[in-house]
Amino acid sequence: MAARAEERIARAAAEGHTRLDLSNLGLRELPGPLFGLTGLTELVLCDNELTTLPDDIGALTRLRTLDLDDNRLTTLPPAVGDLGALEVLYLARNQLTSLPERFGDLTSLTALGLNGNRLTTVPETLGGLTRLTALYLSSNQLTAVPESIGELTALTELGLMENQLDALPERIGDLTALQELYAGQNRLDTLPDTMTGLAALRTLTLPENRFTSVPAVLAKLPALRSLGLDGNPLTDLAGIGALRGLTHLYLPGCGLTRLPDEIGDLTALTVLGLGRNALTSLPDTIGRLESLTELYVQANNLTALPGTIGALRSLRKLNAYRNQLTALPGRVTELTALTALYVGGNAFAEPPRVTALVPSLTEYNVHGDDVTRVHTAYHVDED
Repeated sequence: MAARAEERIARAAAEGHTRLDLSNLGLRELPGPLFGLTGLTELVLCDNELTTLPDDIGALTRLRTLDLDDNRLTTLPPAVGDLGALEVLYLARNQLTSLPERFGDLTSLTALGLNGNRLTTVPETLGGLTRLTALYLSSNQLTAVPESIGELTALTELGLMENQLDALPERIGDLTALQELYAGQNRLDTLPDTMTGLAALRTLTLPENRFTSVPAVLAKLPALRSLGLDGNPLTDLAGIGALRGLTHLYLPGCGLTRLPDEIGDLTALTVLGLGRNALTSLPDTIGRLESLTELYVQANNLTALPGTIGALRSLRKLNAYRNQLTALPGRVTELTALTALYVGGNAFAEPPRVTALVPSLTEYNVHGDDVTRVHTAYHVDED
């Protein structure tokens, strides 16, 4: 494999290539001639077996993209700070436990992937990377994020999932361009009030944390459209009705026993996920969600669906699999947009003839796990 790498390096040198792909060659070290290719702007080294980088890496000062995903790196040399032209740096799924202080010298970076390492801290100098628009720190062992992150005012996407965070930094509210924040699988039970500064935030995922109620600060995020609180121990949803801009709301596995009537205030919702809870009924106000296209209530304890469900004229998918339903409401015939209906695993004395009730169905389930696809231009019957 090293011979193949040397062949590619020699060809790049002879033909003046600016891009070099040495991925998936089983490399345990980098060939010396590589560092003579000072005209390289893109270097792909992913899917190898590198454990270290030599200081010579600093000679590649014209690099704009460096891909080191899926190696075995445990450290980075200080010389990485010499790569001042770098705009994209991928270091995902390595074994890094720390970053050199000179990491802050990479001031041209716009995208930085550090997910899937063993980082317990990131240096304050991270705040010097003010051109970053995407920062991925998920699947590490971080217990805190430095307050200097507030300097990254160009950031639009931030990944913090699968760490050990008890809190988000107060200065997160300075990230006024942030559109997507992923912070699931941590230890969060509150959000800082400073998050009111996240005027551009559209997507917020917080699954499997420790929230017991809907954080009040969310009502002050004017651009918020998608919220994921999956797997949090929510005791109630008081205040959820204030999030009237939401189009996607995910609440599966939260231990919910009831929904408040104010759920009906979320009239912009197109997707509502309520699976794997302990709901015994749905409020009649759910019929006010006239924009809803997908409703997931599978694996609850529902004994009936409200008749007002017939008002959901935009609904295309309804998953009520594995509940305790004994019948479908008569108004299900009004769901003229419905194409997928899953009601298997319920307590029907006789499985309903769903295609007679809803002729628009192309996919349905009325018993067991089997899904039937009705013949259309795109599907054939499958039992």
